[in-house]
Amino acid sequence: MRRSRRAVLDATVAVSLAGCVTTPDGSTDGSSPSETVDGPLAPAGVQFAFAGVDARGSRVLDGVGDVATGAETQIPTRGTPRWLVGHPAVGRSPTASVWTVVAENGRARTHHVGDGVRLVAEHGRVHTPPVGWRASDRDAQADAVARTDTDVRDGSVGVVTPPPALAPHTHPVPTRRGWLFVAGDGRLVHRHDAGRVSFDIDAPPDARPVPVGGGRYAVYGGATGRYRHGALGDSVEASRLLVVDTAAEQVVVDHSLERSVFEGFAPLPVEIGGVSGLLTTVADAREGARLRLYDTDGDPRATGPVYGSGWRHRLCVADFGAGREVAVLRKPHVDRTVEFYRFDDGELRVTARRAGYSTHTYDSRVLDGALAGDLDADGTVELLLPRTSRERLDAIRRSGDDSTRAVWSLPLGGRLTTNVAGVSTGEGVAVAAGTADGVRVWHGPG
Repeated sequence: MRRSRRAVLDATVAVSLAGCVTTPDGSTDGSSPSETVDGPLAPAGVQFAFAGVDARGSRVLDGVGDVATGAETQIPTRGTPRWLVGHPAVGRSPTASVWTVVAENGRARTHHVGDGVRLVAEHGRVHTPPVGWRASDRDAQADAVARTDTDVRDGSVGVVTPPPALAPHTHPVPTRRGWLFVAGDGRLVHRHDAGRVSFDIDAPPDARPVPVGGGRYAVYGGATGRYRHGALGDSVEASRLLVVDTAAEQVVVDHSLERSVFEGFAPLPVEIGGVSGLLTTVADAREGARLRLYDTDGDPRATGPVYGSGWRHRLCVADFGAGREVAVLRKPHVDRTVEFYRFDDGELRVTARRAGYSTHTYDSRVLDGALAGDLDADGTVELLLPRTSRERLDAIRRSGDDSTRAVWSLPLGGRLTTNVAGVSTGEGVAVAAGTADGVRVWHGPG
């Protein structure tokens, strides 16, 4: 593997950054990611929001709220919405939230949803998938862009400006020192206050680095066209799983597949069955697709069953009431079956199934088609995902006897066109989903 480091010799201006920011690994510190020699991608003192809930793409909400019986509000949109990013409103009201909606033409607008709907910012055309930011207090608003006099009490909002070298179908991830992203030439780049470091990993243009803790990030590399499924936007997949230490500025794990590929945009960092690891979907033309769990050293720990050709849409990991399990959509374009996997005794085995769901449309790059959390305030976690028709979201609950049931549903009024998005509002949760007619938001007080 080739590794190159390019020192930037231009003079660097130190930028003072204040405010408490939630970092991608869930911890907090007293500053935003450092500004870089190439200029800021977001203002100082802000919190970031992702289509997959967080930078890991966990798709699990930490908060508790009853959206099943909560109030529903509709955001009117210009054009068909494709991406949603949610923020808590200032004051963290259980019945208010802030949503950035990106339409199919790439133009983004942000609305405050509470006692009615209020437009607070228009952002123009943005890079997708989007990363949103929101000022965490009134002082940080001095650095914000595209705000009006009416949105002051909601906190200024925006969308992260992509670095010029960013690959077309990925997004940058904030680190403690700066930003980490996949460049258009396949390199993984870490931009920070002292310059930049790049790693020649030959990443696909949709690969996304994800934090695994301790300043380390996992990412896919080794772009290859040897698996021609093409379900996720193109026929280029990854053949390498890497972990990069941004403090030591080196690759610490580089695991390659000889015949198979990693079908997806990023591994999912997980804690399951006593193992800290990276959950992936591995596929090839001969055997088909299956789940595979690696430990953080890049060693395979378990592989799930194979059912022939067709994607395994790995959704999230949570305690759904029957122990900590992986929720997966088996062949979302063909079988349309939810599976729950448990990792124990060194095996990934299926514990329950339920047919009739579709979390992804063929050729789409929107993979965040499900959400998990305690969404009816009953003390257990539900999996919320679209039925096969994609016109309704079902909440699926697991039982200790390895069965499942749909306990309630949310009508969409049309076919789902966006990710299923959610945000913890402080004393509740909010869930949003878009169709060609607009975006519906459900608020659930805790």
